[in-house]
Amino acid sequence: MQNKPKYDQEIFLFMQGKLSAAQEMELLQRVKTDEEFRALFLSKQKKLQQQVIQSKDPEVNAQWNRFKSKVSPIQAEQGGLSKSTFHKQFLSMAAAFILGLLISSAIYFVRSEFFATDQQVQEISIPYGGKSKFTLPDGSTVWLNSGSKLSYPFNFKGQRSIQLEGEAYFDVVKSRNPFVVSTPYGDVKVLGTSFNVKAYTDDDFQTTLVEGVVNIKVNAERAVTLAPGQQAFLNDQNQLEIQGVETEFFTSWKDGKLIFYREPFEKVAKRMERWYNVNIEIDNEEIKDLWFTGTIEMETLSEVMELIRRSMPVKYNYDQQTRTLRIEKN
Repeated sequence: MQNKPKYDQEIFLFMQGKLSAAQEMELLQRVKTDEEFRALFLSKQKKLQQQVIQSKDPEVNAQWNRFKSKVSPIQAEQGGLSKSTFHKQFLSMAAAFILGLLISSAIYFVRSEFFATDQQVQEISIPYGGKSKFTLPDGSTVWLNSGSKLSYPFNFKGQRSIQLEGEAYFDVVKSRNPFVVSTPYGDVKVLGTSFNVKAYTDDDFQTTLVEGVVNIKVNAERAVTLAPGQQAFLNDQNQLEIQGVETEFFTSWKDGKLIFYREPFEKVAKRMERWYNVNIEIDNEEIKDLWFTGTIEMETLSEVMELIRRSMPVKYNYDQQTRTLRIEKN
């Protein structure tokens, strides 16, 4: 196939959910009419299915509905496939796309590196619009949120050290060896516990403790210790503070929900960008400072924006080509 490298990249982006609606339609039309391209696409889809672990994540259904709403049903038979046969294959590859985006985005973003110590390190990156759940070498479970990157050694020797940029929820297996999450802001150290760390470089730093005990040290300050139901965050003076919180507000993303309680809309928009893989532009400072309360679970982006439009003095428009949502004062 003459354009195979180009087609490989296009299919790769499709399965990440990074193509525009028009590009997705063009790709699916090519699948329908080009027998050689269809064979390539289905081979990629089959490979993905073999890698994906089936999940009961409720968000799969929501993403499936969003996907169907963007893609017109396949019409006529072409390339030797009956309409019913090709329709089944279409459903299969679409389902693989959804599962790959939500559950196994990491599969396509895993690479091995060797540091100066010759210790092999695994790196997992999740694009906007996806999230992933996986197990570390010590048996600890990690949920990695969209727009996040995590790296760790293939085998822990002594201290269990990992590096995080973005957001992750950890359910850590108890051990004599400390478990240390290093972020651009500082380190979070535990022995065995459940906690959430948000450490995007373009957002606020937070660590929220659900169970157990964690120690946090940033900016060379003395370490602070959290109890369950507490959150550490950096204040305007770049110093750590501790407050009591409803932990579900900060951990529900791993269960397919975003919960907002009196949160500035600028921060709401930032979380929505990662959740829906879109760019959000707010052209009014007053809108950024408005407070928003609500829960996003199974809703599409348009459904969420209609809810926001009815509850706030805003209007919006969405450019499918650039995946840009512009919000203005009404």
